[in-house]
Amino acid sequence: MNPEDPTSGFRHGKVLMFINEQMSKDTKGPAFYLENLSLSWEEVEEKLRILLENGEMLGQAQEACAWASLALGVRFAWRQVHLQGRRVQWLHDFACLHRSAAHALASDLKKLTDQQEMDSKEAAFQLQLAHTKLAEVQRDRDQMRLKLLHAWTEPRTGLNRTLYCSKVSQPLIRQSVCQSSHNSDSSNLRSNQDTAQRPGEGPLLPAAAMIPDFKESHSPLPS
Repeated sequence: MNPEDPTSGFRHGKVLMFINEQMSKDTKGPAFYLENLSLSWEEVEEKLRILLENGEMLGQAQEACAWASLALGVRFAWRQVHLQGRRVQWLHDFACLHRSAAHALASDLKKLTDQQEMDSKEAAFQLQLAHTKLAEVQRDRDQMRLKLLHAWTEPRTGLNRTLYCSKVSQPLIRQSVCQSSHNSDSSNLRSNQDTAQRPGEGPLLPAAAMIPDFKESHSPLPS
């Protein structure tokens, strides 16, 4: 193992050097370490079991492979911790990104809600304004209709009133004339009666009786 390699998993140089010495007691130790760097711990353990069960293999070689397996186990443990740390960091970054996205969505939603509320208020205002203008137009229409109706009915009303007054006044005038004539005749009759009945005077004769008839009272002149 390289003491400068941080992926070995060993934090102390003396421990690393001791394990290197134990692996180096047999050539199979360093070879076993380098061959199994990319394998999982389960696979390394299975290979070590096979070597330990091999009766033909020397005990020194088995011991060197065992120390190599220990070094590989520490290396794999460090790798798992490193991967776990990276996963945790990735999850943390993802959570931060999700939080930022949630804040952005909340901000966009608030803006959209505010915009919709403003649009709704604007639409309500425009609708109220349209209702007001419509009411004004209807009021102006009704006033114009009344004016047109008055302008159309006024001449007919005046003509009808004139005809009505003419029809009513003619009988009244005739009645007034007849009444005046009757009153005049009655007045003359009473005046004549009063004159005829004055005390000490004889009855008045008609004007025709008072005029002498020259044909009867005078004889013809001699020739």
